Amino acid sequence: MEKFRLFMGCLGYGITVCNAAVMVCGDYKQIAHITPAGNVKLYVDPDYIPAPEMEKINRAAQVEAERFRNKFEFLPVETQYYKILDAMPLAEMHNAIHDPRALSEKLPDLRAWYYQHN
Repeated sequence: MEKFRLFMGCLGYGITVCNAAVMVCGDYKQIAHITPAGNVKLYVDPDYIPAPEMEKINRAAQVEAERFRNKFEFLPVETQYYKILDAMPLAEMHNAIHDPRALSEKLPDLRAWYYQHN
């Protein structure tokens, strides 16, 4: 296994996760990305990342998810609804709009979708 030194930095949208022990084209090797909603996308095989470092990545994702959800759920319910609809593909948005349940009943499902896709 190559040397591994975990580096996490905010380089714009979310957290960029790198192996600082490996250089690629003059930059640290990117191994993953954590979205502001806490979703992790790996760019390498999971076996490439040592288990203790993967735990750190997952913990950082969990912190981001909690921060994102707390901030989002602080918004007025109507604002949350419109932000979710704005993020949805047209067919899913159509289904959400025509869902006969009251907003308070369907909002938890819509939030779950939003958190997974951001």
